[in-house]
Amino acid sequence: MVKNLSQLKRYLTKGAEFKFAEHLSWECIGEWRMVNYADTTGFYTVVPNKPDHYSHEANDGKGLFYGWRKASFWEFRENGVCACYSSDVCKTPNNLFYSIKLFKAGEQSE
Repeated sequence: MVKNLSQLKRYLTKGAEFKFAEHLSWECIGEWRMVNYADTTGFYTVVPNKPDHYSHEANDGKGLFYGWRKASFWEFRENGVCACYSSDVCKTPNNLFYSIKLFKAGEQSE
């Protein structure tokens, strides 16, 4: 599906949805997110269908911010999983910020 950062940026535009497969904050794991806004610095997400969720109030209503890192900080796995690390050299579980599971349009969650 997505094999590099350029493709990921094209995918994560307003309205795109994904699920957190892994996250530094354990309570986010398994959570669905929708891109509310994206630009050259990163993307902002909200929790779809939950207008009372705190993400809808963050950053003047744009949502929670996730910055694009350089391509070397990313790992593109099979089955539409993209992982973002804090290190571009040592990609271990200890250095993982989050990984997201992308879905094709109309594809149901697992």
